[in-house]
Amino acid sequence: MRKRELFLEQAERSFGENGIKLFHYASVDSTNKRAIEYAREGGECPALFWADAQTAGSGRLGRSFFSPDKTGLYMTLLIEMSGSEKGFALLTSLAAVCMCDAIAQTLGIDVKIKWVNDLYLEGKKVAGILAQSFFEGERRFVALGVGINISTCDFPSELEDKAGSLLAVGGEDIDELKKDMALLFCQKMTAALCADSHGQYMESYRQNSCVIGRRVTFCQNGVEYVGYADGITDAGGLEILLDTGERMTLSSGEISIFVDR
Repeated sequence: MRKRELFLEQAERSFGENGIKLFHYASVDSTNKRAIEYAREGGECPALFWADAQTAGSGRLGRSFFSPDKTGLYMTLLIEMSGSEKGFALLTSLAAVCMCDAIAQTLGIDVKIKWVNDLYLEGKKVAGILAQSFFEGERRFVALGVGINISTCDFPSELEDKAGSLLAVGGEDIDELKKDMALLFCQKMTAALCADSHGQYMESYRQNSCVIGRRVTFCQNGVEYVGYADGITDAGGLEILLDTGERMTLSSGEISIFVDR
């Protein structure tokens, strides 16, 4: 049996032992799309959709996620949700914490969370998270997509100054690393969802934040605001002390961090 086939067999066994169905693709348009199609066809949860490359990886705010072959971890965890809208709103915060922990355990690297749900290392984005909620009949599902640059070196020119990777040197075999990282993430997510440990992971979210205490800017209704990120609420909102002395709490959107020079 070839090395790649053996690895996939071992990966399927590992995820199966944890009650997670595994679907692997050499290349796919989007793992989130495959997960949504699977749920609409009556598939069982939890399920993980994992690709070596994506041709149309999805990011937040309608953006794409650069997903070159074999240098990153591109996956979607499909789960069935019950409970309140609040639980869904905090799902990406939980995912960010679980991914930070999985990276720390597999690589010993301390990545930080940029509100709302991007992971940063040394000032550059190394991972993004996208949650898509949808109904199939009376059942509510969430396709939780995660894209991580593990050993990606060659970024498009528009991303060179913004995107980074967990590993500085590319070209090495990272299959086992991806499997371990993905399995840890899934284990942590499912355990946290079962335990409903909201207060604990929000405290971890704050501790892993690279935003709190930083000077930030953002736009609302065409108006630009500047201030300091002062904290993160239990509901995941970003508290900002504006330069005007007023306070605002952002529940969604995007911020930019002023770079120290």
